[in-house]
Amino acid sequence: MQWEDEGIALGILPYGEHHGIAHVFTLQHGHARGLIYSRHKAALGAGALLDCRWSARLPEHLGTFSLEMRLNVPAALLPSPTHLLLVSSLCRLLFDSLPQGMPYEALYQRTQTFLQHAVGGTPLALLEAQYCWWEKHLLADLGYGLDLTECALTGATEDLCYVSPKTGRAASRAAARPYQEKLLPLPGFLRLDTAPDTRVTGAEVVQGLTLTEHFLRQFIYGPRDKPVPAIRRRVGESVAARKNSDKNSDKNSHETSDKD
Repeated sequence: MQWEDEGIALGILPYGEHHGIAHVFTLQHGHARGLIYSRHKAALGAGALLDCRWSARLPEHLGTFSLEMRLNVPAALLPSPTHLLLVSSLCRLLFDSLPQGMPYEALYQRTQTFLQHAVGGTPLALLEAQYCWWEKHLLADLGYGLDLTECALTGATEDLCYVSPKTGRAASRAAARPYQEKLLPLPGFLRLDTAPDTRVTGAEVVQGLTLTEHFLRQFIYGPRDKPVPAIRRRVGESVAARKNSDKNSDKNSHETSDKD
């Protein structure tokens, strides 16, 4: 058995003294794994774009990977640690959530586009919004899509500002008023069918990450009795810290201007 494909490195697990098990998200074969020699492990960081050749005697065997680097995304992002944090979190979510051997071509293309944006120098604020939007679509591709098209209570399609933490369905501002404290805020950019290409505020991204983290916990990690990975929590903390820093900078700027 043998196939060739393109892929995205998700991570490597140790296997004996001289080998590792590489996990790769491939275009046509989904989440695949295979043995590699230890000497290749250092260069195979999560997020790297690869050309892959997998071979085994039988389809159910672990198999062996031969991997060639197309783009070393982690190395390219070393000068941009926050960009690298987003890529690392993205790869960890894929590693944990994707079943093996099932293709997700739309998700693959969306992930590859995000990695190219990260390497291409997309401004951090926009990349964070695109990351959050990617998480929403990850949930949908795995069968846990949020219904953000209309109000679950009235059917209205305007002024949708909240999401039920139980059902993942949207609610309008007016209909949600009696239950507002129990609902999750819905930032407008998450309702878009296309990735955000305009400026999104830090507060909106924080709301979006809170929303997607809740459903990652509910649908993916909770049933396995596992917490959301620490690296994903760091993404939320990083965005919140930068938002507060920007807010304080604006406040100090206004105070200085008033004194002048």
